[in-house]
Amino acid sequence: MKTLQQRQADLEASLQQYLFTTQPHLREKALNEVQAQLVRPGLLLATPQLTSTHRLRREALILSDAFEAVTNGMETLEVMEALQEVGTGSLFLPWKHLVLAVHFFYEGLDEAALHHLDQMDDRPPLNALRRALEAVLKKSPQNPAGQALYQLIHVPDPELASLTQQLTDTLESEQELLFWSVLGDFLEAAGQTDEVLAKRVALWTWNQLEWQSFDEAYLLELTTQLWGRAEAFRLAALGSVSWDAEGATLLWARFVIHGLREGALESESLLAAFQLAGEFLEVAREQQGGSSTSEWEDTWALLAGSLSCELALRRYELPKLPYRAAHLPPLTAVRSSSGRSGQLDLFAS
Repeated sequence: MKTLQQRQADLEASLQQYLFTTQPHLREKALNEVQAQLVRPGLLLATPQLTSTHRLRREALILSDAFEAVTNGMETLEVMEALQEVGTGSLFLPWKHLVLAVHFFYEGLDEAALHHLDQMDDRPPLNALRRALEAVLKKSPQNPAGQALYQLIHVPDPELASLTQQLTDTLESEQELLFWSVLGDFLEAAGQTDEVLAKRVALWTWNQLEWQSFDEAYLLELTTQLWGRAEAFRLAALGSVSWDAEGATLLWARFVIHGLREGALESESLLAAFQLAGEFLEVAREQQGGSSTSEWEDTWALLAGSLSCELALRRYELPKLPYRAAHLPPLTAVRSSSGRSGQLDLFAS
C-alpha cells in the first residue's frame, strides 16, 4: 500500500502531465490518474503546480471544507452553497456527491443520500466510502464486511424500541393522556443521545395531530421544556403547516419573536426567517382562498407589533410589518447596525 508521501509524489507527477500536455487523450488519462491518487481533496492544495486562483485549487478548497463540515457537524450555509461551483465534468464531482450523501444521511433523508451515491462510479479511492455508506443506508449489506459495519453502527436501543411501540399503540387506540406521557419519555430519552431524532419525532407528532383531536398544548409544552420556546414554536410551525397554514404562520411569527429574545436569530438567520414567513403567508392565503378570519388578522396584528418592538430594541431597521397577509416587506431591508452574524442551520429539521 502506498504511503501518503508516495501518493503525493504520484499526484504531482500526474498533475504536471495534465497541466503541460496539449493532446486531449493524454490530458484525460493524466486527469484520471490525478483522480485515482486523490485520497482526499486537501492533497491537491499542497501541490506546487497550481496557483492560488487555479480552478482545480479553488474546487479542492471547496471540497476540503465541505467534507470536513459534513463529517464533524459544523456545516454552514456558505460552505454548502459553495458546492454549486463544482459542476459536471469536474475532477471533484464524485467528492461533491459523497459530501451531499453524507449531509443527507445525517439529515435522515436516506433516499436523497442514496441518490447521490448512485451518481458515483465504483472507482477508487471513493468506492470504499461509497460502499460503506450504502451498506448503512440500505440496511441489508450483502458482504460480511458490510454486515459487520451495519451491526456496529445500528445498535438497537431497547428502551427507544419499546417506547416507539408504545407510541404507535397509544396513538392508534386514541389514548391521549397515555400518548403524551409516552411521548414525553421518548423525547427525553432520545434527546440525550440523538437530538435530531427527538426533533424528527416531534415533527412527526405534529403531522399526526391532523388526524387526531388531541390537545396540541401538551406537545408545545413538552418541546418547550426540552428546547425552549423558540425551538418549540419553530417545530410546531414546520409540523403543522401542511394542515393548518394560518396557525403555522402565527407559530412562525412567535418563533421569530422568541428567537430574537433568546439570541437564536441574528443577521442572516433573521433574513432567512423572514423569507420563510413570506412562504408561510402564501400557503395560508392559498388554503383560505385569499381571505383570512378577523380573529386571525387581529392575532397577526398583535404579533407584528411585538416583533416590530423586538426589532427596534435591537436596532434592526425594518419597514412597518403588514397587518394583512398580503405581503412582507423587502427582505433586504432587514439589517443590523451591530454587524452580528447568526446561526444559519436553524431551518434544517
